[in-house]
Amino acid sequence: MTKILKQKLFETDVSNQINVSNVLNIIREKGPISRAEISKLSNLNKATITLIVEDLLKKQFVHEIGEGKSTGGRKPILVNFNSNAGYIIGLELNIGYINATLVNLSAEIQIDKTVSINTNENEIIKQIFQLIDDLKGLAPSSPLGIVGIGVGVSGIVSFESGIIISVPNAGIKNLPLKHMVEAHTGIYTIVDNDVNAAVIGEYMYGAGKGRNDLILVSNSSRGIGLGIYLNGKIYRGFDGFAGEMGHSTINMDGPRCNCGNRGCWELYASSKALMDLYAKTKQLNEPVSVAEIIELADKGDHIAITTLTQIGEYLGIGLTNIVNTFNPDMIILRGMIGQAGKWIFNSIHRTLMERSFVYSSSKVDIIPSLFDKNAVAIGSACEIIQQIFYTSE
Repeated sequence: MTKILKQKLFETDVSNQINVSNVLNIIREKGPISRAEISKLSNLNKATITLIVEDLLKKQFVHEIGEGKSTGGRKPILVNFNSNAGYIIGLELNIGYINATLVNLSAEIQIDKTVSINTNENEIIKQIFQLIDDLKGLAPSSPLGIVGIGVGVSGIVSFESGIIISVPNAGIKNLPLKHMVEAHTGIYTIVDNDVNAAVIGEYMYGAGKGRNDLILVSNSSRGIGLGIYLNGKIYRGFDGFAGEMGHSTINMDGPRCNCGNRGCWELYASSKALMDLYAKTKQLNEPVSVAEIIELADKGDHIAITTLTQIGEYLGIGLTNIVNTFNPDMIILRGMIGQAGKWIFNSIHRTLMERSFVYSSSKVDIIPSLFDKNAVAIGSACEIIQQIFYTSE
């Protein structure tokens, strides 16, 4: 399917597709750039570059933006990638809501919508189709139109088949969503786990841009999941279900988790754990949101500060296992807890220094997500961008 998509977009045979993709990616990553510089970087002769660039100009993949500096002789005409040559729809299907975005070919958001959903599978499918139709109708006119749809799902997903195996709290099981969306739209679609999508987006355009070994820790009221990006590639595991570190044991005698295990990391370090601990300490009948707890800490509330510090220590214990196992260059925290600033991060760093010999002897950057609430929707769209511009298929 990717091969058909690329042939349709580039309208060229497979043998020339490699050269076209190579030139286009040079323009995307290095532009504005002259034809002579493209020739040097691509190892293609100037005549071939001229033909390819003229074809890309005709198809509006690139545009000329004026003259560059002369190194002797005529000033070169610079070409730059046209990010608005086409658009991608990216969706996040989560418990209770769908976040839908329309992005251009540089993953820049053009439209952003979030709707609430219930737990009726048929109604959820209708809402997905309606959101896609709405975004298609609102998309600006472009040479390529909508080139792909990406869906990130908070659940167990078979990436190869695009089947959602299970989202228990949303009432979804064995749903062939990729096939259904493609049948409804006629548009190439990718369905993936939400944290895999999120880490791909952060790697390509977000907080992890330029880093080849990074881990995204998604922390929410529903638990903790990992997106693992190693050696410049997403790591899915044998069956595609890698990253369930929220259910690693940090206390063998701890409380029972809904997964059946005891003492799972997410019971101690998730957003829900933070809200529950604060409410219990303050003897409140209703939990207070993470945002409110952070605001209270910033205003000097002692219990809010102590609670955030304690959750930070538990986060640090789990992150110690991640650092010691994967030795990443960067860890990205996604979720409201990642916005807690010094109250969380100081505690995490202190715990890692005490417990991780890897962390104490090497530099691991731990930072909040750049895209945060849109990370999954943008990342899902980025998976389409990867398929178009970077796969060798």
